[in-house]
Amino acid sequence: MRFKIFGLMLAMLTATSMAMAETLTMTTYYPSPVGVYQSLRLAPNNSPPACGASTAGTLYVDSSNVLYYCDGTAPYSRSIGEWDLNGSDLYPVDYATVSVGIGTNLPAARLHVEDSNASSTGIRIKNSQTTGAVWELRAHEANPNDGFTIWGGNEGVETTRLTILDTGEVGIATTAPATMLHVEGNTTINGDLNMLGGTRVIQSSGGLQYLISGAGNYVYDLPAGGIFTVRDASGPTELLTVREDTLRVGINNPAPTSALDVVGSVTATAFLYSSDATLKENFQSVPGLEGIMQLDGLSYTWKEDGAADIGITAQDVEAVYPALVHTDEAGRKYVKYGNMIAPMIEAIKDQQQLIEQQSQQINAMRLEIDELKRKLE
Repeated sequence: MRFKIFGLMLAMLTATSMAMAETLTMTTYYPSPVGVYQSLRLAPNNSPPACGASTAGTLYVDSSNVLYYCDGTAPYSRSIGEWDLNGSDLYPVDYATVSVGIGTNLPAARLHVEDSNASSTGIRIKNSQTTGAVWELRAHEANPNDGFTIWGGNEGVETTRLTILDTGEVGIATTAPATMLHVEGNTTINGDLNMLGGTRVIQSSGGLQYLISGAGNYVYDLPAGGIFTVRDASGPTELLTVREDTLRVGINNPAPTSALDVVGSVTATAFLYSSDATLKENFQSVPGLEGIMQLDGLSYTWKEDGAADIGITAQDVEAVYPALVHTDEAGRKYVKYGNMIAPMIEAIKDQQQLIEQQSQQINAMRLEIDELKRKLE
């Protein structure tokens, strides 16, 4: 009987309240009466009572059908429970200290995502535009074992962009980094590359190895048939070429024909030739004045740039002193100008002998002339 009377009073109170201030206050008592309310409809209201201690617990719906709640402190909050909504932003009410767990009720960080998927547990970020760019952060149980990867690309064709193994190796564009940093593809470094401690090695897949030892030694290891080239800023001109196949070095010459092949002038304070007698055998004298007399000193211009020069021709020297001429694979000939000193020395000696012989003859002729003068007197 008391429940019926209470229900009638509640209905009258509701009708009266809605007609006056559109505010409904419901008070329940324990242990009785007991009732179950299946639904409650709130009419839109853009002028709710001020939120404060006396209106704590007040609910209202604005003209956009958004539910607001008064926790006793102004302003009204759009939070129900532990979450709040600000426009399109959803966040924990106590966002400064609360940790969020997805797949776990014991988050160990501000955001803790956990799953028992044997393949991977991930966070997916997608752009809903036409290309459908997708990025994922994945933690793996297998492939790689206990590893972490970042995937990216257009939806449906995503691929691994970054891999970190549980042992610390990092791979870019590879899922199996073989070193602490393994990059598949070209790499650009805009700044310094510092390698500290121990033996430092830079090695390409083609076999080129650049080694820096702890003692400050710098070593380039070329693979079989490899070529090391230094070019100028514009790109096509080879300033320095080192060829493993021929063991030759070219300066301004990508195809050196000798151990050191320089195109252009060379300036030095001295050029030293190996000439120790203990390194030589089978000594013989070379033609001196006779050979030199067969050579011609010439002036000429170079075909390549028209520069004027003087010298001799390798063909003339080869006819007399073949040991002083080198012929490369292309048939071009070169003269060992420094070794021309040997026949020149012999030529000077030959001339000196002639001079001495002529001096003796002149002296003898003078004696004869002096003797004839005395007789005529």
